[in-house]
Amino acid sequence: MAAPKPAPRVVRAPDLKAVLNLQFKSKKRLEGRIRWFDKEKGFGKILPLEARSLETEEIFVHRNQIEDGPDSDNYAALAPGALVSYEMTTQEDGKPCAGNVRVQGFAKVLQDGLAIAAGAALSAREAKLRQLLLQGLQTGVFQEKGHKKALMEDGLLQGAPREVGSLGSSGKPAAMVLFAVMDGHAGVSCSNFVALNLERNILDSLRDQRKRDANAEQILKSALLAGFKVTEHTFQQYANKLEGGASRAWATSGSTCCAACLAGPDEEGRLRLIIANVGDSRAVLGKKDGFAVRLSVDHRPDNAAERRRVEHQGGTVAAFGGAHRVILKARGQVAAGLSVTRSFGDVDFKSPEVVTAVPELSAFAIDPEEDVMLILASDGIHGSVSDVEAVRLASAQLREGGANAAEKAARVLVETAHERDPADDKTALVIWFGERPDNVSASIATAPGEEDLFVSDTPAESVEPDQVPVESVPAEDMFADGADPMEMALLDDIFGAYAREMGVDVEESGTSQAQVKRKATEEGKQPQKRKNSSKAAKKVF
Repeated sequence: MAAPKPAPRVVRAPDLKAVLNLQFKSKKRLEGRIRWFDKEKGFGKILPLEARSLETEEIFVHRNQIEDGPDSDNYAALAPGALVSYEMTTQEDGKPCAGNVRVQGFAKVLQDGLAIAAGAALSAREAKLRQLLLQGLQTGVFQEKGHKKALMEDGLLQGAPREVGSLGSSGKPAAMVLFAVMDGHAGVSCSNFVALNLERNILDSLRDQRKRDANAEQILKSALLAGFKVTEHTFQQYANKLEGGASRAWATSGSTCCAACLAGPDEEGRLRLIIANVGDSRAVLGKKDGFAVRLSVDHRPDNAAERRRVEHQGGTVAAFGGAHRVILKARGQVAAGLSVTRSFGDVDFKSPEVVTAVPELSAFAIDPEEDVMLILASDGIHGSVSDVEAVRLASAQLREGGANAAEKAARVLVETAHERDPADDKTALVIWFGERPDNVSASIATAPGEEDLFVSDTPAESVEPDQVPVESVPAEDMFADGADPMEMALLDDIFGAYAREMGVDVEESGTSQAQVKRKATEEGKQPQKRKNSSKAAKKVF
């Protein structure tokens, strides 16, 4: 009678160490399946086949232990469920790990087939995104000149959609389009220059950046950063070559710029949005359900981070007339004040670079089914219209549809803001991705963390003008009681003289009664010291 066959040994969790010790001694190849593997971090876990039904430990695997290295087909085929063979070895710290990991042939073919199938499905989505960028975006723009202003100083850029080749490692052709809003001050020289040159400089930079081994986001950010720098450098060079009155006009002129670059598909088949911003023009994303997401930072002196940067560069920030300004002094006297901390131009503030033209860059993935619109606007609009209200007003026009829905949306933003405060120039640019907004209540609230996502720590900009306590003076106000009255009087004269040169009545242009009373009091105290100043001052916008 034949001896009974021994029962197969079942490996229990307590026996795992013994099993592994046996495997370490023999370099036989084992089989398992990839439980998970993070290719970006370069490690994962293998589930041994003989223990697939047991509660046992998984085997650690590192990219340095993949046969033929991280650039091989074996590494490319690693995915959850892939069948692999491996040897047991140890790491430098003595812990067990899989070595000489090789993806089995069948699993590699299967993985390649899955990748092809996924790529085919992705291609349809990618084609839709490219079509949206090249032909599907509806844009609308509307502008209004400020009351009693001689010229419209705002500028804008609506770039032409274009093919830009592949972005990043995808190897697939991508499309791109640029938009920007500029808020000029002290003339139109700078805002017009930026509007005419920025797109070309960014595209020239993009041609060089595409040669880098980087992903789409890095390439686009680098191109925008370089394009901004070249535009600023060229403006400064041109201004320095001019002579006489033209030279001074260009030197005193400046401009904000909020630029939006839409490009795609990226490596993951997504539509990428890169925001590059200097100054206090703003970008706001409108969601389908009516929520507003601010995408840019307002670069103003009351922003704590911006103030620290200005002061680190040797600049001075002071509160005056209810607003903080970057103060420029000449021979111990106040020569000019600027209410933004980043801008193109403004030559007097660039040596040293107290005010910079280096943009703040932010990247976002756009879902055209949930993200309905992008609003770019100068501060003449968001000074009196909140982000949420802007999205609500624009959504009402987009829901009606039509060939000029985006233009109607831009128009209603400008007209609403201009009715509330007609003093400043206003520009609104609305980019509609195609989806109709939901019909939400007019009293829509902001989603937690969205409206205030990038708001500075000083919330005064979101308060209605008639709610701002104009008589309150911050503790650091250089013009508070005890400050040098001569310095205060000089700055009063500077801004008053500039306002008169522009044909603007000081009281009508937004000067508070508290300012007028303060100025009258100082004139009564020191009439012999009050003289008309011949110095030129920046526009405060």
